[in-house]
Amino acid sequence: MKDNESVANKASKAAEEAVSAVGAASGNFRDWANDMEDRIGDTTRRAKAGLRDTGETVREHGRHAVNAAEEGLVQGRELYREGNEAVTRRIGENSILALLAATVAGYAIGVLQSRMHR
Repeated sequence: MKDNESVANKASKAAEEAVSAVGAASGNFRDWANDMEDRIGDTTRRAKAGLRDTGETVREHGRHAVNAAEEGLVQGRELYREGNEAVTRRIGENSILALLAATVAGYAIGVLQSRMHR
C-alpha cells in the first residue's frame, strides 16, 4: 500500500509541476502576445502618420504646380499680346514694306505650287 501511496504522491507532484509549467508558459505567451500587440499598434500609428504627412506634402506640391502653371499661362498670354501689338505697330509704320513682303510671299507660293503640279 505504501508503494501505491508513494506512486500516487509522485504522480500528484508531477501533475502539479506540469500545471505550474503550463501556467508559466501561458503567462509568458500572454506577455509576448501583449508586447506584439503593442508593437503592431505603434507601427500602425506611425505608418498612418507617415501616409498622412506624405499626402499633405503631395497636395502642397500639387497646389504649387497649379499656381506655377496659371502664372505661366498669364505670362504667355501677356507675351503673345505684346508680340501681336509690336507686329501690328511695325506693319502700320511700314505699310508699304509689309505689302511688298506679302506680295513676294504670295508670288513665291504661286511659283512653288505651279512647279509641284508639273
